Amino acid sequence: MKKRTTYLLKRLAAACLAFGVAFTGTPASSLYPITQVQAAETASESTLATASQAAKYGLADDIQDGAILHAWCWSFNTIKENMKDIAAAGFTTVQTSPANECKDTYSNMKLMGSDEVNGTDGCWWWQYQPTDWKIGNYQLGSRDDFKAMCAEADNYGIKVIVDVIPNHTTPDLPKVSDNLYNAVGGKDNLYHANGFKEITQWGNRYECTTGQMGGLPDVNTENPDFQAYFLKYLNDLIACGADGFRYDTAKHIGVPSDPLDAKSTRNNFWPVVTGEESAKGVTLSDKNVFTYGEVLQGDNVPESEYAKYMRMTASSYGETLRGAVTGNSFDVDSISNWRHASPGRLVTWVESHDTYCNAGVSSRMTDEQLRLAWAVIAARKDGTPLFYSRPDGSDGANGNRWGNNVLGAKGNDQFKSAEVREVNLFRNAMAGKSEYLRNPGNDSQILQIDRGNEGTVIINLKEESVNINSDTKMKNGTYKDQVSGRTFTVSNGKISGTLDKRKVAVIYNKDQESVGISSTTGSNSFSTDTLDVKLSAKNVQNATYTTSEGASGSYTDGEVIAVGAKSQIGDTITVTVKGTGTKGEVTDSAEFKKTEKDPYLKYIDGSYDVYIKKPDGWGDKINCYAYVDKDTNNGKWPGVEMKYLGEGVYAYNLPDDFKNASIIFNDGASQYPAAQQAGLEFTKGQSMAYINGSWTKVEKKADDIKITFSADTVSAKVGSEVKLTAQASGGSGNYTYKFIVSDNSGNWYKIRDYARSNTCTWRPGAAGNKTLYVDVKDSAGAYKRAALPIEVKKVNEKLSVKLAESPSGTAKVGSEVKLTAQASGGSGNYTYKFILSDNNGNWYKIRDYAKSNTCTWRPGAAGSKTLYVDVKDSEGAYQRVELPIQVTKQTEKLSVKLAASPSGTAKVGSEVKLTAQASGGSGNYTYKFIVSDNNGNWYKIRDYAKANTSTWIPGAAGNKTLYVDVKDSAGAYQRVELPIQVTKQAEKLSVKLTASPSKTVKVGSEVKLTAQATGGSGSYLYDFLVCSPDNNWYRLRDYEKTGTYLWVPKTVGNTMLYVDAVDGEGNYRRESLSILVTK
Repeated sequence: MKKRTTYLLKRLAAACLAFGVAFTGTPASSLYPITQVQAAETASESTLATASQAAKYGLADDIQDGAILHAWCWSFNTIKENMKDIAAAGFTTVQTSPANECKDTYSNMKLMGSDEVNGTDGCWWWQYQPTDWKIGNYQLGSRDDFKAMCAEADNYGIKVIVDVIPNHTTPDLPKVSDNLYNAVGGKDNLYHANGFKEITQWGNRYECTTGQMGGLPDVNTENPDFQAYFLKYLNDLIACGADGFRYDTAKHIGVPSDPLDAKSTRNNFWPVVTGEESAKGVTLSDKNVFTYGEVLQGDNVPESEYAKYMRMTASSYGETLRGAVTGNSFDVDSISNWRHASPGRLVTWVESHDTYCNAGVSSRMTDEQLRLAWAVIAARKDGTPLFYSRPDGSDGANGNRWGNNVLGAKGNDQFKSAEVREVNLFRNAMAGKSEYLRNPGNDSQILQIDRGNEGTVIINLKEESVNINSDTKMKNGTYKDQVSGRTFTVSNGKISGTLDKRKVAVIYNKDQESVGISSTTGSNSFSTDTLDVKLSAKNVQNATYTTSEGASGSYTDGEVIAVGAKSQIGDTITVTVKGTGTKGEVTDSAEFKKTEKDPYLKYIDGSYDVYIKKPDGWGDKINCYAYVDKDTNNGKWPGVEMKYLGEGVYAYNLPDDFKNASIIFNDGASQYPAAQQAGLEFTKGQSMAYINGSWTKVEKKADDIKITFSADTVSAKVGSEVKLTAQASGGSGNYTYKFIVSDNSGNWYKIRDYARSNTCTWRPGAAGNKTLYVDVKDSAGAYKRAALPIEVKKVNEKLSVKLAESPSGTAKVGSEVKLTAQASGGSGNYTYKFILSDNNGNWYKIRDYAKSNTCTWRPGAAGSKTLYVDVKDSEGAYQRVELPIQVTKQTEKLSVKLAASPSGTAKVGSEVKLTAQASGGSGNYTYKFIVSDNNGNWYKIRDYAKANTSTWIPGAAGNKTLYVDVKDSAGAYQRVELPIQVTKQAEKLSVKLTASPSKTVKVGSEVKLTAQATGGSGSYLYDFLVCSPDNNWYRLRDYEKTGTYLWVPKTVGNTMLYVDAVDGEGNYRRESLSILVTK
């Protein structure tokens, strides 16, 4: 998985088309002498900011190694505004809701209303029913909003995943875009022939992958015109900044081995959208994006085949985990089993938006249960955990799923709770480390997850604190629980300490010194020519690696090397890493085994136009019938006999003038594609192979990479700009370039890391003879380096500058200060940049570089300030000078008045309007409203905003004090207070539940349930539930205004019936009765 690049580089990357996947393994990187670069001589401000923010928040380099926040139904702007909190909570990735166009017939900004069919008063699910595959909808925001959100994510090193839905459209077909219909050749071509027939047998793969699901018409995802249209949507998302995709209803889109719809010739949607194939000349612009699909387990799903194209959701494990936490048992035998054929290819969750919103099976879980279960999946090695953000204000445990019920709003604050945050950061720090799960003392209510020998997470399900004294693989020492701050001690393979009831302990030292090794594939065995291995180095110096193949070198954290090139099948390669810490040397090692790959792959090397691996049951003579049109072919049926290469592989070269053709393979009796179906598409210049039901592009053997490397000067001055240009050819194309410089003292510096741009600007920092290098990698991972000597000379006359201010020395808030800079020396043609800093360490740009040497500044806040001017000359030489200044407040004092309506007294639950009026100060006031009670509790009514009014609804009776805090544009502050007496409401909400018949009923008979609420604020809603004799809970009916319900019992025994009632102000009451059900 690629690291986050700057926004500009991502745009350049998205503009280039990715090549297909080779059948023969090739290295993604190569070993070469210089892998460590000590420091960059120069770096852009944006690059430094991005790197420092990512390091500051401790985020993982790769999506798979970190945690994903599912910002469900948050708007793009809401995500952007909360990006700092997301980073601080340790989430490497944020997942958005679907960005595609959707219906806006009833643009109500509620998540859910009472109309669950038409969505007239709340319809979050419309996002999942596309009308067109273009970015932007009324629920989440525009394409520009999405783009700005991705740019803000770049600032924190956060990746972005987008939920995409190619499987179906809205059932409201007139709302589907005409552009979409026209692009695919009309409405009939958009849907499967079976696409309007409801699925009845979920285990039937034909029905499951071609039929209508829940009234949603099934898209013909095998139509090349649709594939090209959908690829353009994906490429636009990537160009805007997306790093990955979550495919909704992925199991309803067929893999190559699935049955075909009548309109389809082959199931190739997944090879196309993952970049292995093109459609109508369109290819996925970045096939390294993180891809996972909603492939719910069970129902005859071919999990191993889906795993070839994507990661998958661990729905069965999520169900097991929910049962475990609600049953208060984390038995290690059950918890350690992923229940999946490909555990290294999973995205895990405690709950998803489907289990919470649709089925509701997880909605009754408490926030505490969610945190305890989250610690399990976030602390484990395999799987990439996804945290579903519940709606703000929700209380699913008490039946309130929708909370404040606002589309686009931020979810509740559980995503940044201490336990979630710290286990996320633990996961990031432990990337690649092995895991070991145990129940200390064989107690299933305590789960311990060791990662390597550096840390552990311990989860206590008990209703009491516990003293831990457990086996561990951690090194001897003292460790800190990052949640509670307590100390845990490890001695001779035992860890000891105290853990509070129902809490998570995250035990490791954040500043610990370590080195590590991990496979980029998640597996320590490989059948390709080489395996990419990632090296880590945390808080150590002089990190080095050695391999049993004889390679060695220095490295920096996150560096990737390739192993296996010099090893034979069956060999084990050992990689050892070392580093120097404050207490001495730290070391680690890992073993990787090279295994045999499918022997037939060696014959499919791109030397021929088309290949076929003989299907089971076919004869030994295989023909290729190629045709351009009805009059042009390569011979009469059955075509030309193909050449047998070995291991069941046959090959054939088409005539030179067949630029575009259709291919049918046959043995005289059997054929593919089948009779009456169109042939496989072929374009001259490609090499294609039909293997195990998949028609896939083959990488041809590439020539060695050749590089032309030049600088715009052979002699440069210190501080001047030098433009470097590299041009690669040969190899497999799709090059990335890395620029490096070394001096005569043996020091190496990275100018710029790998990127698609073949040009780079370097600014020499010291005189002397230097050597410039460019490292080039192609799409197959082949590597080449070129060198270029250059002489750097000193600048004869030093650039100098003076800075003056008027008025001088002091200024008032809001007044004008004229700044004048005067440069001399250097090469002339100066440009000036003016900057300001305050005593709090904040920096502000007054004006960017321009030729004018004067600038006007208006102080916004009082205090001691420092003014700066940065000057550059025509050769890039640079100089900065500073000038102190004291800013004083304006003479008029800020004052404020506060009034309440009603004044003096108010009732619990009633509205009180607060009005504040500020005067004086520097104007542009913002107001913050607060309330306190006699017990010393303080509550924020509303944070700072420009509006001077706010509404407060008292929640409890007693003497209160209202406050307003006011700030002006200069930062001046004033508070006033206002006492108020809050009295109780006259009558409390109550509800009565009766049944007719009332005590004993028969199975299958009708029982009329009647609920009657009184008190409260009126406008009652009733929710009926039943607890069966076997202690299973069922909702009979969700909240409605009607207080009656006809229930038909199905199970014999004593049964508990419940009614939940809420009034118009959200007050809640539950009543129950017992009834005996007989045969």
